[in-house]
Amino acid sequence: MNFFTNDKNDIDGYREQLHHLKSRLDENVHRMTYNNQFHDAQIDFLGIKNEFNEEVEQEKLPISLECRLMDSDGEWHEIVWEEVKKFLLDYDLTRHTYWGSTTISGDGLRGLDDWMWDEITPYDEEFLSHEIILASEMKIVVHCKNIKLRQIK
Repeated sequence: MNFFTNDKNDIDGYREQLHHLKSRLDENVHRMTYNNQFHDAQIDFLGIKNEFNEEVEQEKLPISLECRLMDSDGEWHEIVWEEVKKFLLDYDLTRHTYWGSTTISGDGLRGLDDWMWDEITPYDEEFLSHEIILASEMKIVVHCKNIKLRQIK
């Protein structure tokens, strides 16, 4: 994370970064990340989709990730990371502890827990990098060609 950590909250630097990425981002993604963020959102679903079909010639990378979440205002959204080149889902329940303790918070029953910070940055000229940190200290990193966002009812 370049802009958001426990010790750093550089919203102005991140917005400048997003301004430079505007032509590479879906309009909804740009608007949401520039104006709001998903801080305190709750993830309902996180899945991996493999669209590989050996009978059809592939022009796109076949892996996509999908996430459904409810933001802090109670609105539902779906995020889809398309043409994924790399992803990391790092979840370790034993890290989700009360501050200064080894006791697992909520007896581990909160699951993934709330969305804390995320950053979209360029990985290279073709791919974006989206890094997400959850309150459970789970880290989600996705390198993909495109990110789509839509509000769902």
